[in-house]
Amino acid sequence: MIELVAMAVDYSKEINPEVVASISGVRTPSTHIDGIDAIDDAVSPALSKSDIHVLRAMASFDTSRLLSATTIIEAVDIEDRLSEETVRLCVLKLMRDQLATRPEGKRNGARLTIHGRRLAGKIAD
Repeated sequence: MIELVAMAVDYSKEINPEVVASISGVRTPSTHIDGIDAIDDAVSPALSKSDIHVLRAMASFDTSRLLSATTIIEAVDIEDRLSEETVRLCVLKLMRDQLATRPEGKRNGARLTIHGRRLAGKIAD
């Protein structure tokens, strides 16, 4: 088995990296399924409570709608209400983690990516 792994590593430029990973038992951080990159559960970003509130609030809207900070604030539960600055910082963090996106040009709001929606669906209440 060790020789097989060594051979696969030596020829890794010629062999698909997923094959090398499956032979050696190393898990890759993401997989490619039907043209969509799926985030592995073990690679989910660390999120604060505020990030989670913003993520859930954004997930409650249609994917085609661009959300302003005010819209997100109004969607958060009243007992968990956040300031506009906190929401803005959370959205920027979600964008850095590729969980949210903002269109090029004039700032009209942000929306969740497919990864952000999947993660929001996995987070328990």
